[in-house]
Amino acid sequence: MYFNKTFITTILIRSLLTESNESWLATINHTRSIEHVRKNIPRPLLQRRLDKTLKVETQAAVLSGPGLTGSDLGNFISKHSHFLCYSLEKTVRPCVDIIKKALVNDRNNQDLIRVLRRPYWVTAKPVSRLRCNIAFLESCGIVEPQLAILLRTRPWLFFLQEPALRNLVSRVVDMGFPIGSRMLVHALFTVSGMSGETFSRKIELFQTFGLSEDEFSWPTCLSYSMGKRIIPRYKVLQLIKRKRPLEKEPSLLNVLDYSEEEFLEKLEYRFRDDAKELLVAYKGITLDS
Repeated sequence: MYFNKTFITTILIRSLLTESNESWLATINHTRSIEHVRKNIPRPLLQRRLDKTLKVETQAAVLSGPGLTGSDLGNFISKHSHFLCYSLEKTVRPCVDIIKKALVNDRNNQDLIRVLRRPYWVTAKPVSRLRCNIAFLESCGIVEPQLAILLRTRPWLFFLQEPALRNLVSRVVDMGFPIGSRMLVHALFTVSGMSGETFSRKIELFQTFGLSEDEFSWPTCLSYSMGKRIIPRYKVLQLIKRKRPLEKEPSLLNVLDYSEEEFLEKLEYRFRDDAKELLVAYKGITLDS
């Protein structure tokens, strides 16, 4: 029978939290006798000495306390076993406490568990990065509950080196979302989800459509797929303009904001005579993209 690394780590951590030192050493010695199991034991667990048992046990307990248990805990440690080398009081517990405090109204620690599952906080000097970046974001006007939302959805931002985070915010400010603006967090969310190259390509694409950077009042439009959403809908709008001049032309930004279902419904309702042709054209453009 073959057991993967996550399963093995889960069993070892479970026994670590429930068994005596002697039983734990017996478990380790037994697993060492099975070759494929031995290869899948995280090195800090396999090589630690008896006098380090309490340290590893308490670190695992700090994570299991909020609810990161069983296979989730085993999976996390199997992938990021160097976490066990962290200082409990200087790193592990402060990180958990800071994250928990920032996640306001977190029922049953579900958001805390979601953040702890991610590997981003297992990095160099995570406590200082976390504190500095939270302080910086708050100075930009991103405070509760926006701070909690950003931590849930973009946790890696909080563990960037501070200059990198400042560069991201500067890029967003240059787009026209000033410090203290309610839209700043939405723009930061969008821009942080793409590379600088992709961001530049999308800006250039919108400019070819006749939009200026000053018109990007909805940063979410930049998060949409160019091939599956932006270009197909733009081309359909152009087709509509050629076929039927309108007193009030639909705004591209409004059209992009529709869900797929809403967009198709509006095509069918507003342009009944041409709906079939428009839908065929839209689907064809989407497929070609």
